[in-house]
Order: sequence, then structure tokens, then C-alpha cells
Amino acid sequence: MWPKYPSINAPEHTGRLREELRVLRHLLGLGEENPTQINFGSSLRKSLLKDVLYVAIDIDGTRNFSCVHTGHYLLGISILDARHLQSYLGYPKAIRAKVKHPGDLIESHLIQVGQSSHLNYQSDRFLFGNAQLLQAQDVKAYLQKLIGRRHCVLVTYGGESSDCKFIEQLHLDTRPLYHIDVLKAAQYPLRAYYRYSLAKLLDALNLPWLNLHVAGNDARFTLHAMLMLAVRDWNLRNETTPAPVVRKTLSCLKGIAKAWKLPEQDQVSLAFLFEGSEDEGVLIKKKGKKRPKVRPEKTPEEKAARKEQKKLSNERKRIKALGKLSRQQGLLLPSSTS
Repeated sequence: MWPKYPSINAPEHTGRLREELRVLRHLLGLGEENPTQINFGSSLRKSLLKDVLYVAIDIDGTRNFSCVHTGHYLLGISILDARHLQSYLGYPKAIRAKVKHPGDLIESHLIQVGQSSHLNYQSDRFLFGNAQLLQAQDVKAYLQKLIGRRHCVLVTYGGESSDCKFIEQLHLDTRPLYHIDVLKAAQYPLRAYYRYSLAKLLDALNLPWLNLHVAGNDARFTLHAMLMLAVRDWNLRNETTPAPVVRKTLSCLKGIAKAWKLPEQDQVSLAFLFEGSEDEGVLIKKKGKKRPKVRPEKTPEEKAARKEQKKLSNERKRIKALGKLSRQQGLLLPSSTS
């Protein structure tokens, strides 16, 4: 579903082209010069992709970053290596899925520091593996092992600078070259003029999701959204057929972003084959967690209209109550004598 174009009363910042999106275009080789003074290194051999790691993080728990080595929290990490993406692009399209599933190109982790009922509950809702229970002092070594000494780009969703502060407090040997806030990068492709939630953004990009507000899941789906935004942005900017290299890149980015599917809710029972019954297979419901219902978010104009409507409704109720009270008081007044 393509986003609706804003009304003539939309704010001036509607659909603003942010630096984050221009940097993403440059890193993926999608026709943009480097808009910053940062040296992102050379491109991979026979490729337009920059040799970087895309490291998406999300934190659930502490926001007191002075206690990063003693607090209790969940740290979600998802990593996409441009080298793995380039290797995947090198395979013929007919055998790519047979060699490696697109979703496996993203490596996802959930680190749990400390024990509590909330943290244990959230860890159980992680969709991409099992949580790693670590001591606070071991988090730096674990994350450093994942990143190594590679150039990396930090990817977050609407976390402002809080996630960056967390990384700074860890004092890693390798500092991120750049920080891409996917919420800001989405402003131009979606013609947005207010802050989308992650769920709304994924829906706008036709990407499946489940169990949001879990650190590991949010980090993974943030990477999915970033890749799909790059595809949406290209389609919005270019009406001509892309070059073969660009077309292959866009196809792979879209395939990775859409690789994860919602768990199946129904399956065919084959018990009748083993019980000697002649009944046909019957659809049975799997006992699994269903996707939560999410209310569609309203624009600022719709929220203001709703607020005004509610104010008028309360005023009508107040006038009606005053009228009823005055009638009751009129009935209790003694009749006048002549």
C-alpha cells in the first residue's frame, strides 16, 4: 500500500529528505554521493555495496546509562553483513534460496542481564532464537566478538540518542561510523509528517511482524524496515528500469525484508490416516500466540478533531444534566398562594 499524499495543510517538514536516507542510499550503492564527511571505506569487490556491518540494537529496561554495568535489561541485536549480502548476490537467482535462506543473512541475538519476571516474560517472546543470560560485565566482550574490528553502522528506531549512549558507555574498541534512525529515514519515502510507530511503519511497508516491544524482535524488524525503505525509496525516485546490478540488489533487499513469515495458524490433521477412519482431513487450530490487534494510528488533525468532538459531547451532557436538575428543583418549589 502506497502512502497517501498529505493535504495542503500538512506541515512544511512533510516528506523531508533526511541525511539518514541519503547515507543509506550511498551505503547500498543506490545512486547517491556521500552526503557527509565520513569515510565509509571502499566498496566491496565487483559491487556497489560498502564494506560495513549494519548493527540494529534496541534496549528494554534501564535508561540509567551510568548503571549500564550493574543494571537489569534486555539488549536486542541484529546484524546484516554487507559481505554476506554480496556473496548472496553472486548466486544465480534460481539457486539462491536453495543455497541459503534470505532470512539467515541477518544474525539476531537477545542478551538478558539480570533476572526478573518481566525480563523472563519478554525473553520467552523472542522470535529468532533463545536469549543469552549474561552478567553485566560480560556484555561488552559478547558484543565486541559479534562486531570484531569491522566498520559498522548503528541502526535504531526512534530511540533518539539513548541507544547511542548505551553503546558509548560500553566503550567498544570499534565505534560506529554513523547512526541511521529508521524513523527519520522513512519520512521521505512515506511522505510522513508525524512519528510512525514501528508497527505502523511495518504495516505501511507490507512487512509481517509479531511480538513487538521485545528488544530482540524490535531490532530485527527495524532492519527489515530499513531494507524495504531502500526499495520503496528507489521505486519512488526512479520510473525507468534499473541497471542489472541495481535490480539484483533491490530484489535481494526485498527478499531479505520479507523472508520472515507469520507462524501458520491452521494445519491439516492427518490423524485419520492412522486411525482407520474414512473421514476427510479436518482443519484444526494450532495453540499458538495470535498476532495482537493494533488500533490504526490517527494523524494529528484527526486527534484534534476527536478531542474537539469529545469536548462538545461533554458540554452537551453538562447542559442536559443542568436542565434535568432545574426541572427537578421546579417541581419541589411550593405553589404560590393567591
